[in-house]
Amino acid sequence: MSEQKKRKGILAGLDLSWIFEMVFGSAQSFVAKFFAGISEGVEDLAQKLVRRGFVLSLVVFGLWFLFQGVAYFLSSFYGVPGSGEMIVGAAVLALAMGLTIFWKK
Repeated sequence: MSEQKKRKGILAGLDLSWIFEMVFGSAQSFVAKFFAGISEGVEDLAQKLVRRGFVLSLVVFGLWFLFQGVAYFLSSFYGVPGSGEMIVGAAVLALAMGLTIFWKK
């Protein structure tokens, strides 16, 4: 029995478990807060992307129907089938080329 006490050394009677609990508890708290912040940021980003994607799809469909209506009107105005579609297509192509040149500068 006296040999066991000698092996334990000076810290044999001390209870150091509270130190480990404090250190590991604070580390666990830090990691939990870190991951909570990351998950909150990812959720916000995902919500923004979904909203923007939905709005973008509405804009695309709205422009599509608008251009189709203008093309139908121009075709009936000129009396030549397909002329409205060609005019609207040329206008959209010119707009796309202009924006591409403008954004490169």
